[in-house]
Amino acid sequence: MDLLTMKNSRPRRPLRKLRLLNASLLITMAVLASCSAGTPPQSNLVREQAMKEAITATVLEQEMTQESYQTWMVCKIQFENRSPQSIRVFQGTLVFRDVFDNELVRFDLDEQDPLKSGEKRITKRRWEFNQFIAGHVRWANARQENTKVEWIPRAVMFADGSIIHTN
Repeated sequence: MDLLTMKNSRPRRPLRKLRLLNASLLITMAVLASCSAGTPPQSNLVREQAMKEAITATVLEQEMTQESYQTWMVCKIQFENRSPQSIRVFQGTLVFRDVFDNELVRFDLDEQDPLKSGEKRITKRRWEFNQFIAGHVRWANARQENTKVEWIPRAVMFADGSIIHTN
């Protein structure tokens, strides 16, 4: 096309090729997006479910304690290995919510003690209380019967060296 006169001096083949190229590029991009969009979340859900079945965490007690000049949020937690293999180490998060499902606070856990298949272990963990963090204050003021706890495992390493983790 001659831009000055706005007349077509050549046949429209180049424009037609460009349109076909754009159409095939859009189709390829759509196919790739549909393939990659569905795969990672599904595999993460499968992995997270496998980890939840392998290791459980139950909060038995929650309390505030004072030592010297520091206040601590303390939880008595029971871990249970429900997998057929021994677990070497695992990581995860305890999410505390109120009765209306509003998140109060999250506590990260990194457990280094091995847990044999079928074994249960009760342990205490503590986190530093900060009176200027609203979630800490809500957790401290909440009654245990009015809180719900969700265990979200992030990684489990078995005794044989195999690892399950989320991205």
